[in-house]
Amino acid sequence: MTEEPSALGRPRDPLLERRALEATIVVYARHGWSGFTFGKVAAEARVGKSSLYLRWPTKTDLLAAAFDEFDAFFFHGYGALEDLPFAERMRRLIRHRLALYFTPAGLAVIRLLVEYRSDPDKMGQIFDRSVGMAVRRTRKLLETAIDRGDLVRETSVVHLGDAIEGALIIHALSTPNPLRERAIENLDTYTTQLAERTLGPWLTDKAVLECGYCTVGVAAGVPAARRRGLAEHPT
Repeated sequence: MTEEPSALGRPRDPLLERRALEATIVVYARHGWSGFTFGKVAAEARVGKSSLYLRWPTKTDLLAAAFDEFDAFFFHGYGALEDLPFAERMRRLIRHRLALYFTPAGLAVIRLLVEYRSDPDKMGQIFDRSVGMAVRRTRKLLETAIDRGDLVRETSVVHLGDAIEGALIIHALSTPNPLRERAIENLDTYTTQLAERTLGPWLTDKAVLECGYCTVGVAAGVPAARRRGLAEHPT
């Protein structure tokens, strides 16, 4: 296929789309929906607005494509984890999510959460295509874990999902700027501990035996019912 010439008569930049989507995330994270324009994205990406309109006719299309490009909701990456034990899959998913929250894409996700609450009519479509779909996917993942015997039947997929995602958002938002570099360096430790302490009480004994990172209170053979009691009434 012949490269489409630009307005200046030069061949189309093969990295234009990636650059434009990176700029989309930066502009939305910085300015929010009210300040999110094709003009600002074009200036940030150093491309013509016409190139953007050819690929993404609306702001919603552009922002949804940007979230998808950076796998902001782990739609692409999770497939590579299917063969791992459940607890390890969840640990890696949690790490991916936390690492994202320390990037402009993470700030863009957080901004979308806030803006949807303030104006659901305007932001509903993009929210449903991104955050809403991710929430449904996470709950389905936890429901499947219950059906496969990795989580006990008493597990609330709503509460467990909220506990994990909420912890990630708060950790990223509340880390002072001088400590952000250290927090990023400690991602593995933090996410392993978070995965163990949120999932641990609800893992079945089978899942605990397969868990490669669960420590004393979980992996030492404490039955699932006893672990839940310890979590609810720590000594």
